[in-house]
Amino acid sequence: MRCYSQRRSLCGNFMRYVSLIGMTGILALSSSLATAQTDDNVFNSSARTILDARALEFSEPAAARSIDGAADSVRVEFSAYDQKFSLVLKKNTRLVRDMQGAMGSNVQLYKGRLEGVDDSWVRLTRKNGTFNGAIYDGNELYLIDETGDAKSDMVPWLQSKISAEQPRSVIYKFSDTSDTATCGVEDDKSSAYQRLVNELKNSAANADVAMAADLQVNLAIVADTQYVASSSGDTNGQILSQMNVVDGIFSEQVGVQFGIERIIALSNNGTLTSTNPSTLLNRFRSYVNSQVGNPGLAHLFTGKNLNGNVIGIAYLRALCTSNGVGVTQAGGRGNRGALTAAHEFGHNFGAPHDNQGGSACASTAGRFLMNPSINGSDQFSQCSLRQIAPIVANAGCLVPGNGGPNPPPPAPDCVAGALDLRNVTAYSGNNTGSFSVADNGCSITLNGNIWRITETGYDITPETEVTFEFTASGSGEIQGIGFDGDRSASSNRVFKLAGTQNWGIGGFTYTGNGSPQTFTIPVGDFYTGVNFGLVIANDKDSGSANNSVTVSNVVLSNGTSTPPSACIELEDVVPFSSRNTGSFNASGCNMTLNGNIWRATNQNFEITPDTVLTFDFSSNGTGEIHGIGFDGDNRASSNRIFKLTGSQNWGIADYSYSGGNQSFEIPIGQYYTGSNMRLILVNDKDRGSGNNQSVFSNVKLVTP
Repeated sequence: MRCYSQRRSLCGNFMRYVSLIGMTGILALSSSLATAQTDDNVFNSSARTILDARALEFSEPAAARSIDGAADSVRVEFSAYDQKFSLVLKKNTRLVRDMQGAMGSNVQLYKGRLEGVDDSWVRLTRKNGTFNGAIYDGNELYLIDETGDAKSDMVPWLQSKISAEQPRSVIYKFSDTSDTATCGVEDDKSSAYQRLVNELKNSAANADVAMAADLQVNLAIVADTQYVASSSGDTNGQILSQMNVVDGIFSEQVGVQFGIERIIALSNNGTLTSTNPSTLLNRFRSYVNSQVGNPGLAHLFTGKNLNGNVIGIAYLRALCTSNGVGVTQAGGRGNRGALTAAHEFGHNFGAPHDNQGGSACASTAGRFLMNPSINGSDQFSQCSLRQIAPIVANAGCLVPGNGGPNPPPPAPDCVAGALDLRNVTAYSGNNTGSFSVADNGCSITLNGNIWRITETGYDITPETEVTFEFTASGSGEIQGIGFDGDRSASSNRVFKLAGTQNWGIGGFTYTGNGSPQTFTIPVGDFYTGVNFGLVIANDKDSGSANNSVTVSNVVLSNGTSTPPSACIELEDVVPFSSRNTGSFNASGCNMTLNGNIWRATNQNFEITPDTVLTFDFSSNGTGEIHGIGFDGDNRASSNRIFKLTGSQNWGIADYSYSGGNQSFEIPIGQYYTGSNMRLILVNDKDRGSGNNQSVFSNVKLVTP
């Protein structure tokens, strides 16, 4: 076995390469493994350098406009590099068909093309009003990252420029990146990224081998505790952003799209603690086959620093087998981990290394995705595609590309007052299963060992009752529903409706035998509290995780038909009027507005003569209008906005802010009424320094 590294310390049981571009190297093993590695003298944050980038601001949700009224189709337009980008996109719902609810309401995945460019492809992820992802225009590959994810890789002058502009996102070309290291064995010292760009100009022929994306492989994705810690509280969003790009590569070139069945964010690594790549891969295979089940392929995203400078490892030709697993070292944010993951999935699909002795693709030039060093390429070579084709043809786990032969049954229609279940998070530490939420938000299904709680809180009074439809299947330990004010499992908060374990509040039993059963529980007779989230339990800590729970049409009432009030979520907002040069941050029922900015919710409300508006408010700086109200159009109306503070004589001035975090209660129905009215939040300052700030929280509409 020949070692190609100039450093003898890297030679051992494997063939190892010095990085061609100073970022990563890859090796292939005769034992049907393939790994990616880096030379430790260049694997650091400065090895990859962004030489040029453009500020890209997606803070305005209006940048994404619906096409012909279709809710799942949008057109995104922006200008960069002296050209206009017109993206025609559709929601990439089938990538996460079986776990829609796990994305959260602030994450949307899109796929599509540049308008009028047949050879293009686009994969974008929208999170909190901004986009990131990849765009290939037939000649150039662009990456879009949030500024914080790319800034540390920029040259100093570019860092200063971007810092001054303060954009939320940046766009850059692969051809505008370089590396500090060069190949240790080749004479060609040119940038591998530049070679990639030259190749992309002639890469359309790759499509000749690829078939239409009419097949799908389903995936299970696992994130270890180190990866979770690196994801800044958004593990699912980070993984989905990277996998959206991977899906673009395989859909466009291999003809197989990806469908993620579940994402498991580990709170304890268990047996997955080794930093030896082969050991970790073998243990991950055992973990998947014994505890998760492999739907086609499974992949571990790790934040650990693996031994031997390895950043990826996978079994070769393992699609639809028990060996269909891989590992990617992808700690940290941004889309760069997507190309590493795509490389490892390529091995699972049967692609060996290009440009490596002994490989079936040894004569292929070193500028494609399966090159022995990860060079930033997103393109499979013709040789790789020829190796992949028979593996795909004989794979038994692939399903039709529409998402599978057994789509979930249609969700029941929402009843009046049903709670929106789309914004949920983990409850307790028992969360290795998956869940999905119906598009209408009124129904949620939990599979395997998983608990969920709504982000929205509700007040439980002595008179509160909860009515809902409940379905259970399989043999679970605790299957039920309840309310809680924290994230720790409490037996005095959850009503156990089914299951083998003696835990929770009894007295209510599911007897539906797989069919929906309606329950009405006087929850206020058991406990009361403020801002309690709805808890849904589907617990099974041991044995086969074949248990599932579906909860639909959850309605809270006070012993009558009147539901308790919940705070209005402020994340889904759009500009109101033309006063929008400032910025905002929103989380759940809280929003902070800075500078000259007005915002309106997409959600509509009805104001009756009895409606009361309550909220908490604080302000800093000197603005012209700090206020709140409701309106049915997109024009600022002084008879609709309650001015709480500010220098301008405009708006309804019956309520005044006096300092600190102040609570307001306004009988808004005595001022005006209407239907289909949006909540308007105002932080106006047309002149002078934009140092004004408004903070709104716990906004509620109450009808006694």
